[in-house]
Amino acid sequence: MSAGLSKPLVIAGALCALAEGALAADPFAPLLKESRPLATRLQTDYAGALQLGLGYTSDSSFMFGQYNGLQEDGATVIGKLNWNSYSDSSSYWQVSGNDLGLDTREGTITWGKVDRMKVSLGFDSQLQVRNDSGATPFRGDTRLRLPEDWVSGTYTSDWTELESSLSSFDRELERNRYSLGVDARLNDRWQLISNLRYEDKEGTADVGGAIFTDAASGDASLLPAAVDYRTTEFDFGLLYQGQKLHLDGRLSYSDFDNRDEVLIWQNPYSSFGPSVRYPAGEGGLGLAPDNQRTSGRLTAQYLFSASTRLQFDGSYAVTSQEESFLDYTVNPALQVPVPLPLDDLDGEVATGIANAKLLLRPLPKLNLEFRYKGTDRDYDAPRTGYQYVPGDGGNQSRSSLTVYNTRHDYQSQSLGVEASYRLPLHSKLRVEYDFENVQRENAAVEETDESRIRLGYRMRPWNTFSANIELAYADRAADTYQWAQSYYALLDTELINATPDAQRYQNHPQMSQFYLSNREQLEGKLDLTYLPTLDWSLNLNLLLREEDYDKTE
Repeated sequence: MSAGLSKPLVIAGALCALAEGALAADPFAPLLKESRPLATRLQTDYAGALQLGLGYTSDSSFMFGQYNGLQEDGATVIGKLNWNSYSDSSSYWQVSGNDLGLDTREGTITWGKVDRMKVSLGFDSQLQVRNDSGATPFRGDTRLRLPEDWVSGTYTSDWTELESSLSSFDRELERNRYSLGVDARLNDRWQLISNLRYEDKEGTADVGGAIFTDAASGDASLLPAAVDYRTTEFDFGLLYQGQKLHLDGRLSYSDFDNRDEVLIWQNPYSSFGPSVRYPAGEGGLGLAPDNQRTSGRLTAQYLFSASTRLQFDGSYAVTSQEESFLDYTVNPALQVPVPLPLDDLDGEVATGIANAKLLLRPLPKLNLEFRYKGTDRDYDAPRTGYQYVPGDGGNQSRSSLTVYNTRHDYQSQSLGVEASYRLPLHSKLRVEYDFENVQRENAAVEETDESRIRLGYRMRPWNTFSANIELAYADRAADTYQWAQSYYALLDTELINATPDAQRYQNHPQMSQFYLSNREQLEGKLDLTYLPTLDWSLNLNLLLREEDYDKTE
């Protein structure tokens, strides 16, 4: 046994000696021990990479830095991080960050188990910079005041102290979003997905405001407007993947919170009475109200066979707004004998959308598609009259000037069919037909029906040349055009009866809303593409469209 074992030991020793002799004979042999390039070693031998850089902006420019955080001159540290770690138990974590030295930074931390679970934490910061040369005489946040030495007047030319009272302000909006996401595979067929996002948006924008009794002659001011928004979003979903059935269901909720309710400014003009003019007069603008939205969406696909498939995509959402109403005016010196009819709107808008497609292949070269699309928008809010105070410029309006909140319900249904057939020369012939019915409430036209037909031919006789030709015809038939309908829905009966027939409109009768009108449309399109070489492409696109509003003056 010992003699048998000595043979392989001798052979191994001879091989080692041979290798040592070869290395001694070749002076470049040590270089062969690590032949991989540096870039490959960095990708495989290390867990990640950290990049640090230095940027320099020569001049301040809000246009150059409007969205990238480089609006000011000077040096900027720019950092980027990508790091990851994988263990033998199939768990991993990843850390990434971009633009770490800028106001537009973003990053993500992810932990998970391969094909089982993933948990992600993320942040995303954005900065929008507007004109940096803005100046205003107003001081304050949501209650804007003028300086004590302000000189008022009927016109801006009377403001002799305007130049000395101007102060600059930053028109910047900063947004920070934080997110948490969980993705878990429950078994081979079911998967859970959920996300939680919180966003705050702060800064200063600008808005126009006016104090008036007649909107045609208001005392207007451009105001710095503070922005302080909070938005919370959450969604939860389940996915099912079977051999024939695929489902994706999502539930979502969002809450918008505006920390400010009203923007109040001191009137810089002296056009009205003592309770409205400078220094006692004030104007007010209601800001975006708090609101909530709950929605659900389901997408599904079922494979009946290799040649038959059904697809569905449906969603339903309810948006509600019950923010408490502000007073009719911010000026307590004005007379407002009739109070608000409600404490809040307590309104909802429900929107439902459904899309369905049935895809068939009855013949090897023939494809058929039957489709349906429906949309329904329903307003749920009591129709109430509001005897408002115009522009904080005078006492409460007379009852005939009462205005009403208006419903804008909308329903649309569309049916369509499409057939395509493959022909020689890599070509395809396609025919489509769609019919759509739309019903609207408190619009100039209550109902429209439209038929559309399209014929297309696409061919590729050579690998370097392709052509696409389409011809289309559409015919829309509308109800009688009632140009005064929105006027009737908005205003009080007393004012309508006192107004001449020719003046009962919001949209001028000679400015027809063409998207609601009777119309015939013809369209032709030609697209040609030629590839003379791999580096060049020649394209020709022609479009001819003729629209005839034959019943519209």
